[in-house]
Amino acid sequence: EVPSRDWVTATRGIPDTSYTLRGLRSDRDYRLRVCPETEYGAGEYSLPVHAHRRTVPLLPTREPTLSNISPSSATLSWPPASLLSGTPSRPILYRVEGREPPSSTWYDVASRVPSTSYNLQFLYPDQSYMFRVFADYDGVESEPTLAVYLPCRAGPPKMPREAPYVSSVQPESLILSWRSVELPTRITDYSPVTYKIEVQEHPSSEWRPLERKIPQTHFHITKLRPDQDYSFRVRAENEYGVSDPTDAVLVRKRS
Repeated sequence: EVPSRDWVTATRGIPDTSYTLRGLRSDRDYRLRVCPETEYGAGEYSLPVHAHRRTVPLLPTREPTLSNISPSSATLSWPPASLLSGTPSRPILYRVEGREPPSSTWYDVASRVPSTSYNLQFLYPDQSYMFRVFADYDGVESEPTLAVYLPCRAGPPKMPREAPYVSSVQPESLILSWRSVELPTRITDYSPVTYKIEVQEHPSSEWRPLERKIPQTHFHITKLRPDQDYSFRVRAENEYGVSDPTDAVLVRKRS
């Protein structure tokens, strides 16, 4: 008897491959399984079948929808469940489950939800989620809906690969300019972005930081050596991380 996990023998010695079970309670659900027996012992059990004696709500299995998406919240909505004709009229409640990829473990987000929408709160902007819904009628749950996927709403910025542009070149200084940052698809948290310039002094292949926390898309670089070749590239950064660098621009000796 569901929800018990214990199995009990209902009957045995059945000579045929069908049997009518009697004396079942109308207010109970049952799981049933069968195994063969011979004089040498019992065989393997069949997979269990679930016998629903109580009314199961019918919930459309299509994905719920997501709206009002922000970095830490979203609204989850789904179509209403229905009941078979003639079923006593009692409220249908809903239960929401979530999981956080790559984990495969589902956990309860909300239960006994009286409406067909739920406001998801306290989400981590840099975490992806999946959500699904069950309908509950008088303690009996439907099959779940398909899961809807909510990708990260925030993350490191993305710089265009295009190399920076050099202007106002002097023996010991220049102005470096670059295109503004691109935000990854579906990001809604426009976390403040600053820029970092990296320099390479030839013939060395090592890149080192030259300046950080630049709030605009240009910077006046000074204290250069006129007899030195330089390469410059730019990265963007915010509270979620650092972008890949742009392509490098080469600045030849100025003397």
